[in-house]
Amino acid sequence: MKNYLILWMFLLLISTLSAQNEDTYLYNEAEKKNDIIVVNLLNNQWLNVKSPMKQMPVSLGIDLYVMKTLLKTNRTINFSVGFGVSSHNVHTNALPFDSLKNTYFKLIPPGYQYLKNKLTVNYFEIPLEINIVGKNDRRNRNLRVAIGGKGGYMLNNYIKYVGEDFRNLSSKVVKFKEYRLENIMRYRYGVYIRMSYGRFGVAASYLLTPVYEKTKGPNLIPFTYGFSFAII
Repeated sequence: MKNYLILWMFLLLISTLSAQNEDTYLYNEAEKKNDIIVVNLLNNQWLNVKSPMKQMPVSLGIDLYVMKTLLKTNRTINFSVGFGVSSHNVHTNALPFDSLKNTYFKLIPPGYQYLKNKLTVNYFEIPLEINIVGKNDRRNRNLRVAIGGKGGYMLNNYIKYVGEDFRNLSSKVVKFKEYRLENIMRYRYGVYIRMSYGRFGVAASYLLTPVYEKTKGPNLIPFTYGFSFAII
């Protein structure tokens, strides 16, 4: 019995090594996998920013999603649903203030230096997407395209300022955060696309809801673009 077991293990080892050798030349369809954990490092921007207010060319934000495929993982076309968090940050030369229940932006006075001035809104989000997964190549990598939509609910918001204290007409460097800004939409939804080869790729999104509630603030529409990578 022991000899049969040794022989069986030997044959299994030979079979495994042979299969690994064949994978060098053949595509392995069973290895088509959709993303499990997706991380997007994005440049966050707004549409409809009115002069003289300006946004910085680069405002970094991040998406972190855990995705689950709804059909078998070796399909070329699949569907995925997930959940995660998104941090939307935009750096500008102005700060929001409220007047008569509406929100406006006021420029930081000229002559004051600052290192950081941003508005941050964090969301819990649920993405739903269609996945198109190509064949594995000789390096066991494939081309993947995800087209989807997402809906989110605001977790918190704040402004962060680091620079000279213009509020007290001083050149002293101060830091402050203000939470619970008024009139920011509590929910948001939009569309996105993600394209990757192997674990790395690019992503972009366009939100169909503005940052502020209708008629209660400027009509700022968020959009993002940047890099994406997956942990499979």
